[in-house]
Amino acid sequence: MSVNDYKYDVISIMDSIGAVSGNKLVLTLPGGVAIGRLPNESDLKNTESILNLFNDSFEKNRKSEKQSSPQAIGLIDVVYNSGPSTTKLPYMVFFIDQIVGVSFGSLEEN
Repeated sequence: MSVNDYKYDVISIMDSIGAVSGNKLVLTLPGGVAIGRLPNESDLKNTESILNLFNDSFEKNRKSEKQSSPQAIGLIDVVYNSGPSTTKLPYMVFFIDQIVGVSFGSLEEN
C-alpha cells in the first residue's frame, strides 16, 4: 500500500464519520485549512454538476498516465481558510501529498 492509498483511506473514513455525525471533512494543508465533503452518489449522478464537468474534461484532456494510487481528491462545498481570509468554493481539488492532517468538524467563528 502506498502512502497515497493510506491517506485516501483515512480521508474516506473521516468523511464518512463526519457525515454520520453531522460534521464536514477538515483537511489541514501547508497554507491553510479546507472544510468540505467528498462527493456522494447523488453528486456523481448529477450530469450537470461542476464535479462531472471537471471529471469529463479531465478525462478527455489529461496528458498524464493514470496512477494506481490516488494522486488528488476533490471536495464539494469547500470553505478554505488561509490566515485572515476565508473563501467559499463549490469544488476544489487537493493533491494528496499536500495534505498534512485530516479530521471532521466545522469552522468556528472567533
